[in-house]
Amino acid sequence: WTPDIKDYFSIQQYFSFISEEFISIDCFVQNVDYNLLTQKIIVSNVMPIFLSLIALSIWMASFTVQIACKKRLSDDYLINRIRVSSLIITYILFPEILRKCFSLMNCMKLDDNTGQRGLTLSPDIICWESQHTSYVTVAAFPGIILWGFLTPLFVWYLLYKHRIQIVKRIKQSKRMNIVVRRETKVKTAIEELR
Repeated sequence: WTPDIKDYFSIQQYFSFISEEFISIDCFVQNVDYNLLTQKIIVSNVMPIFLSLIALSIWMASFTVQIACKKRLSDDYLINRIRVSSLIITYILFPEILRKCFSLMNCMKLDDNTGQRGLTLSPDIICWESQHTSYVTVAAFPGIILWGFLTPLFVWYLLYKHRIQIVKRIKQSKRMNIVVRRETKVKTAIEELR
C-alpha cells in the first residue's frame, strides 16, 4: 500500500476505536427483557441518526441566538453545519456499526461430530435457526443495507452531483496554496535581506 492509504487506514482505525469506546451502548440497554446482543446492534444502527438530531437541535439553538442578536448569517449557515456534523458523526460511527452488524453473522463450530455452529458472541445461540435468523433479519440486515450500501451510495451521489464544484474548489485551493507558498518565499527572502 502507498503511505497515503496506510495513513488513511490508521486514521480510520483510530476513529473506529474512539466510536467503540466513546459511546458504550451497554448503559442504554440494561435491564430489558429482549436479547442484549440484538438490542446493541439496533441501538448502534440508530445512534448516528439520534446524534445527528442532537446536533440539529444544537445548531438550531445557535442559529436562533445569532438571529436574535441580529448577526448577519449566510443563507446556507444552518444547512452546512448540520451536513458537516452529520457527516462527522456518521464517519466516526460507520466502522463500528458495520462491525457489530457483521458480528451477528459470525459463527463458530461448536461440535465437530454434528457440525453444529454457534454464534461467536453468544455460543448458546445456534446459527441460522429460528432465533438467530430473526436476530439477523431484525438487526443485522437492515444495518448492513442502510450503513453498508445506502450510505456509501448516497455519499457517491452527492460527490457525483457536485463534482464540478468540487473540482473548481480543488483547483482554487491549489492556486491559493501556490500563491501562499510564493508569498512565504518572498517574505523569507525579504527577511533574509534585512
